Amino acid sequence: MFIDPLYNSIKGALFGAAVGDALGSPLKSMTVDKIQANFDYVSEMIGGGTMCTLPGNITDETQLMLMVAESMAQENADPILIFCQKLLIWYSLYPKDISMNTEDTLRRVKHRQEVYNSVGDTYPIGVEQWLLSAMETTQANAFGTEHADVLSRAIFPPLYCADAELAANRVGMFVRLTHNDNTIAQEAIYFSNILHQIVDKQEKGVSLDIVRNTVMCTPFLIDKELKDPKPTIVNVMNNALFALFNTETYEDCVIKVINLGICTNTMGSVAGALAGALYGFTNIKKDFINKLPHMYIKRLENAANVAHKARLTEFCM
Repeated sequence: MFIDPLYNSIKGALFGAAVGDALGSPLKSMTVDKIQANFDYVSEMIGGGTMCTLPGNITDETQLMLMVAESMAQENADPILIFCQKLLIWYSLYPKDISMNTEDTLRRVKHRQEVYNSVGDTYPIGVEQWLLSAMETTQANAFGTEHADVLSRAIFPPLYCADAELAANRVGMFVRLTHNDNTIAQEAIYFSNILHQIVDKQEKGVSLDIVRNTVMCTPFLIDKELKDPKPTIVNVMNNALFALFNTETYEDCVIKVINLGICTNTMGSVAGALAGALYGFTNIKKDFINKLPHMYIKRLENAANVAHKARLTEFCM
């Protein structure tokens, strides 16, 4: 059965990210040595591990990616404000996996909201107060440079927006809401641009060499892989891109990065998005997809349909 290459790439990126997240989540925070001692080499959906997950369980990587997607899908509404509301609701449910920087910003935002409410202002605080809270978290620098979780917010915009610059603007705002730092935002935008070019490759026949040349203009490397990497954006992207350019299937790419240890769910998600976009949904192992929670499968399908429609009409909120 024929599947539109653009749709196959978009759906592949979304499902690829979720599958990569689920493959990597049981190994999160484990070193390479610990992974080898406990599992030898992980090539299937497993449960247990550091997060005590069931096979197919996802983490904040997929949750945040879908929050961005569903915020941008809202018609006649500001996606940034919608995303702010979704973040606070998500935070109030005590997510099992949340980065320390994101949590600190959300704690500050919640405090500001409570102060406003105490003087009779019941409206949600504005974006400027979010940016101020995120700036305070960044300036406090309590949690170092471990910001790679923001890459989950840079997956949907380049799938949705035909214009790479519009996608980059959206990514910058989604990132700055919790990480108000120029370097962090720019690194996430680099990732967005790379993913946008891979989708263009499927849609317009862009050469993979052009994608490789784009990478050369970023801080990311593709000539080595890092074992037990700290979860910085540069480290995660180094490993994801190295795997992408040194494997020939979606499965090989993602399996390669999750066995490198530490930030395995993030690397799995990022590499999964890139490889999923490159090889397409139809080349992701069905057994992997079927192990994802049914609710998330439906949400991923809806997000793919929304992005495909927007790309075809060149519409971007």
